[in-house]
Amino acid sequence: MADGLGMETLPEALPTVLKRAPKPEVLSSKSLSLLARPGQDGIKTRHIALIVANGVDGEAALMLHRQLADQGGVPRFVGVKLGRVQSEIGDPIEVEVSMETAPAVVWDAMAIVDGGRSIDELSNSGHAMEFLKDQYRHCKPILLMGKAERLVAKAGIPPTLPSGKPDPGLLMFGADDFDAALKAFVGALSKHRQFERETDPPRV
Repeated sequence: MADGLGMETLPEALPTVLKRAPKPEVLSSKSLSLLARPGQDGIKTRHIALIVANGVDGEAALMLHRQLADQGGVPRFVGVKLGRVQSEIGDPIEVEVSMETAPAVVWDAMAIVDGGRSIDELSNSGHAMEFLKDQYRHCKPILLMGKAERLVAKAGIPPTLPSGKPDPGLLMFGADDFDAALKAFVGALSKHRQFERETDPPRV
């Protein structure tokens, strides 16, 4: 047995209900696996959380939403709460779903565009910080543009892999590098997960 923190060995298995276990009809299904053909279908059907708050660069957020949707992705504007957020540049943005009702686990990736006030608001939100940490722990692609890269240090997220190499799924770009950011984000998202980031226990 263990030292009080857990079990070092497993107990004997309980007796089975059936004398002979049924033979499974399907062992694996490539048509159902997101990892069987990484990249072949691009980002089709991938759900992407575009995190927004008051002071966000609305023009960049709307353009990213449109470009991802045009490639078959399913982007949604996610906020700390439902309602309208005021943009620093461009029109106000309607939050489509809140972090409380759609936490990080239901999304394939997340992105945060530039915006001074919006980044300050997100950095002071426990929900937003946990959302970012969970996306990182689950090895999902993260795009941070402009001042949004400050959230990495705030969340205690290491900028590199355990090996010391750059994290290919943690993408940080300047506010004006939209085309390069989009290309890199789509590439990371088409691979689905960045398992090189995974550690047990998690670093964050």
